[in-house]
Amino acid sequence: MEILTVENFDIFIKNDFAIVFTHKPNCPHCKILKTVINKVLPKFEEIPVACLDSLSNEGLMKKLDTDRVPTLLICSDGEIIAKKSGIMNPQEMQRFISGARSNASR
Repeated sequence: MEILTVENFDIFIKNDFAIVFTHKPNCPHCKILKTVINKVLPKFEEIPVACLDSLSNEGLMKKLDTDRVPTLLICSDGEIIAKKSGIMNPQEMQRFISGARSNASR
């Protein structure tokens, strides 16, 4: 998983479709969601995924209007098209990603 910072965030989200996982290093819920991401990602191999440490990138988190972690941001062509905070099970995450991808292709 690529690590995002202020320097490379805008470049990463310019992908056709990409996922950003915002987290805090010692957050137990973030660790759970990362496990779910690793279970679900093989079904979406073609989608780039990166993580953003919220503590090291507080200014960027404010710019993204994201104050809770864990949060998944779905990006397409430089825009955030979907956002979901909190823990998800694998089925919920799969539906979230698939729904956002369907909306992005319209």
